[in-house]
Amino acid sequence: MKTATQKLALIVLSLMLLAGCMRLEGYDVLSKSDGIDGAFKDNNLIIRIYRQGWPLKYKIDKNRSFLVSPSGERSHFTTEVHDIGYGDISNSPYRKICRLDRYGKRCRSWKNGVWKLTIVLKDDKTEVVEEMEIHVANVLWSPLIHGVPK
Repeated sequence: MKTATQKLALIVLSLMLLAGCMRLEGYDVLSKSDGIDGAFKDNNLIIRIYRQGWPLKYKIDKNRSFLVSPSGERSHFTTEVHDIGYGDISNSPYRKICRLDRYGKRCRSWKNGVWKLTIVLKDDKTEVVEEMEIHVANVLWSPLIHGVPK
């Protein structure tokens, strides 16, 4: 059984090691269709669609588009136009993917592992399916534990 001093020393040591920890997000696009690309920024998946006539001609079919988590759970998402700082965003090809939980509320966190994104684009006559796999890796980094970044 640990004494009170040992418990206190363990708590102080834990706090010292965790002090200054910061969350680092990493990602890697593993595979993608020719018409889509993506990146993570501020814990959001930002996609760009390279399709002639997008976004005026094609619309995302939100009922048939989905995400698959690393554990195999399927979830729907909403999209928002993403401003990358070029002014007029009404015709921007960039979209922020906002993942929804089973109750329809937005989720901010992405589990570590490989996520699969399937987007169905529709116009009046045709339908195009774009797919992408992205590996997400969020880690806690501490200069006391890991040293100075290179």
